[in-house]
Amino acid sequence: MGRQEGDYVWKKNTENIQDVFDIMDELGSSGSPDMIEHWIQLVHEKNALVSEESDLMVASRQLELEDKQSMLELELRKFMELNDKTQEQEVEEERVLQQMIEVVDMRDSLVSFLEEKRLKEMSEEQEAFSIMEARRHSKAGSQVHWAS
Repeated sequence: MGRQEGDYVWKKNTENIQDVFDIMDELGSSGSPDMIEHWIQLVHEKNALVSEESDLMVASRQLELEDKQSMLELELRKFMELNDKTQEQEVEEERVLQQMIEVVDMRDSLVSFLEEKRLKEMSEEQEAFSIMEARRHSKAGSQVHWAS
């Protein structure tokens, strides 16, 4: 999963929370607080499942890359044990070394992606909390009845 896809998922999750509040506004007083809380919980659960699916896909890719790196290391060791290498063997050794570097770079990218994802999820949770608090305060203020 690339950076743009991660940005889209994060943005879409945040939009879903706002969608719940938009529906609340449309329902006005006919939307029960229990139903609204249930919707918010469902959006949160869906977002958690999407995040878990992403984590599993990354973990699967990490395992694939670990296996590939192990195989390349074995292959590279065979070449390194040779004392007198032919031109073809040297070219093949260089190719294996380049593949190893690519695999390490891909693994590093996955680690960076996971860290960015974690930070975005923390930011999203903070934003969702802020939206909910703002909504609570605005609803509490609109429910004040002045005695005449």
